[in-house]
Amino acid sequence: MNRYQYTFNGVVAFNGRDCYEVGFRTGSRTRERSTQGTMWIDKETLAYVAFEIDRLDKSNARQLMGFIFPVEDYIKVVYELHNGKWYSTRVSKKAKHENVRLPFPSHANIDMIVTHIQTDSVKPIPVESRLEYTDRIQTKVETFNPKGWTDSDILAHVQAEQLGFQFSIDESAELFQQKVSPKSSSANLRVALASKLILSYGVSYTPIRFNEVNPNIHFQSNQDIPPFVFSQTMPKADANFHLQFVVGYRIDKKWHLFWQSGSNLFNEITYNSNSLGITFRRNLNKAGYPLFIGASFLASDRSYYRNLGSRENPNSFRYNNKNFNAKELRFDYGVREQTIAPQLSLSKRMSRLITLDVYAGYHFSVHSQSSLRIKEKGGIPLFRKSTTVHFDDNHVSPNQWEAGLRFFLF
Repeated sequence: MNRYQYTFNGVVAFNGRDCYEVGFRTGSRTRERSTQGTMWIDKETLAYVAFEIDRLDKSNARQLMGFIFPVEDYIKVVYELHNGKWYSTRVSKKAKHENVRLPFPSHANIDMIVTHIQTDSVKPIPVESRLEYTDRIQTKVETFNPKGWTDSDILAHVQAEQLGFQFSIDESAELFQQKVSPKSSSANLRVALASKLILSYGVSYTPIRFNEVNPNIHFQSNQDIPPFVFSQTMPKADANFHLQFVVGYRIDKKWHLFWQSGSNLFNEITYNSNSLGITFRRNLNKAGYPLFIGASFLASDRSYYRNLGSRENPNSFRYNNKNFNAKELRFDYGVREQTIAPQLSLSKRMSRLITLDVYAGYHFSVHSQSSLRIKEKGGIPLFRKSTTVHFDDNHVSPNQWEAGLRFFLF
């Protein structure tokens, strides 16, 4: 409320009731961003009766990426008293979109008109029947064609709320129950895929522990060069928290497919995980934002490596069909394993676009292999060569439990 400046315009009649008329604004029309409007407050009940809002944001026209937000929009909302409660009966929005990627401005009009109010049998809309924020209502609006209409007329300079038309309950139900066959096109396909996309990022708790060890590792690619030797005693080390990223696809309200990637930024211990999974979710909250309990099954490829340090490379050598000619090499030792993992989660929708997900799971190892990893240092990262040398080692003890916290977008 402190963002706005207010002006009391007096008591006026609005839809047959005495209302306080209050103007509000932030900034001015000469600025790049501003909002101004008028609201009407019922004098008897102090309920909001109506809003008219005019917004301007010229900075949206300069955006290169992301959604094309409107640079101008006009919004009107009207409420009416029904059996002692106020209900929204009119919502209209007119928007103008400009963007450096658009050859000309785009205009959008949205109107919602309530023609009948019935409250004695109201039930929350089930989650499986609700539209997600990115779900399409209709992919393409047909251009008006008078052919086939029995009569038509152009209404100029007439506000829709002044028309006073009415739909019966049966007519309204028939309109919304019609089956619409969407037209097939590459644009519709892209929109359909994008509307079901899931993006998530967060932190996972995956304990990784390396015991104290005297590795006594020798690596010699051929007899012509001296071996690389690692024999110093290394203290125990562990790493528990790692970054996580998820890309998913909503098959429907209950089933999701997803790809999950985890990694860390530590220099001592490096962790990488890639998983492909499927999730089943069930809503526990019948009203408001849903609370989902979910069960997932993942197939994962994970690796854990500890830094052994760097060594100078006096002679170039060839190993696993790769030429290692960098002046310095980095060596790590650890484990790569393939697992299957059941997972349980609780997901709470925090807003229209963001969901908080808390999960826990256990990885059952299917196959694992200890190895020495060799990577070139210096030069362009994209062209640095690396390879692994497999060996048996029992000093690496990754924990199979995993838990985490994620934020889902869309």
